[in-house]
Amino acid sequence: YNGPVKVTGGAGTGKTVCALHRVKYLVDKAGVFAAPVLFTTYTRSLTHYLRETIQSLGITADQVEIANIDKLILDLANNTQYSIFDTKVGYLTADQEKKIWIQAIEAIPTRFSEEFYFAEFNEIIVPLGVESLEAYHVASRVGRTTRIGRKDKEEIWQVVTEFQRQKAGNYSKTELCILLSTFFEKQKIKPFSSIVCDEIQDFSNPELRLLRSLAEEKENDLFMVGDPYQNIYKKTQNFSKAGISIKGRRSRKLKINYRTTEEIKHLAMKVVSEVPVEDFDGNPENMKGYLSLMHGDEPGYLTFTTPEEEDQYLLDKLNQFMINDLINPGEICVCSRTNYGVEDTKKLLNSAGISYTDLSSLKKTDNAVKVSTFHNMKGHEFKIVLVRGMSAENIPFKHSQYDQLTEKERLQ
Repeated sequence: YNGPVKVTGGAGTGKTVCALHRVKYLVDKAGVFAAPVLFTTYTRSLTHYLRETIQSLGITADQVEIANIDKLILDLANNTQYSIFDTKVGYLTADQEKKIWIQAIEAIPTRFSEEFYFAEFNEIIVPLGVESLEAYHVASRVGRTTRIGRKDKEEIWQVVTEFQRQKAGNYSKTELCILLSTFFEKQKIKPFSSIVCDEIQDFSNPELRLLRSLAEEKENDLFMVGDPYQNIYKKTQNFSKAGISIKGRRSRKLKINYRTTEEIKHLAMKVVSEVPVEDFDGNPENMKGYLSLMHGDEPGYLTFTTPEEEDQYLLDKLNQFMINDLINPGEICVCSRTNYGVEDTKKLLNSAGISYTDLSSLKKTDNAVKVSTFHNMKGHEFKIVLVRGMSAENIPFKHSQYDQLTEKERLQ
């Protein structure tokens, strides 16, 4: 391809498989002394799967670097070859950053929440390089759902100034992305010959801009796969703003689902079909022509009068699946919406003597039931999925600022 390529498709359409074979093609095409290909994704749990799978294609560690975006950012920032910073650096986690926002709000009372400030800072102020109230007054806020006026901005900027003071030289993840992007945009020699990115819908614009800066703009430079309907981190992407140009036949869509039964796919699409979803350049996305090749039972939904009743059903079901080795326990996943739910599942399985492994753990057991949050499951595949605690109280999850969200934000 003469430049960046975007491949989209619903769950189970083979996006990751397509990306893996793209890596193989690029590695075979590259010269002996070429810089490695980068294969990146968003979640850490998926990178373990990618490392195991890519070896079967005959690709060696020196030919491709596999890293989730968080690890990539830190590796680049602390690489002595570039010496971008004088000392070893890290960045504030989202939770750490929000705690500082809470402290700033306590120091300067405001009607806006820490969730608002976190998003405003990382989606508008940092990416646009806003460093003064005057610049903030004229900054474009396209994509932000909360309307604010001139007086609001004056109030917000006071809190932003206090936040900057309290974080005392520490970087947010977005700030570090921007600093790295600026550095590598000026370099003639790039770290990677080509970049393949999976789960592109989870990346922010600053992260996309960083990827763009890491490979020379040339033939076969960027290959990106994802599904706008699976954007679960509330990221608003715009390839154009990140300096990525997708034109003509360099945008493709996969429509055949090889993993999910038509019955499961139909139920899932009923849930999201009325939700407005954008592609990666601000245009409406749709799932026309999306179909599954397999058929099976309708997804089951059971209600219980007590948590103990639900627990007993879960244990009985697991034993039923595993008796006489009818199914490998490693092909079963028990998932929950929250980390608390996952920990509760672990205690339950442990008390029943059922071996399990957390999908987010670095150490995994092949013949053990997988436990996971919804977020960590993304990109993985199982024969059987059991969802615990499926109730109106926690799905969608209502954090402390839920009542202040717009209707669009609640749908996300």
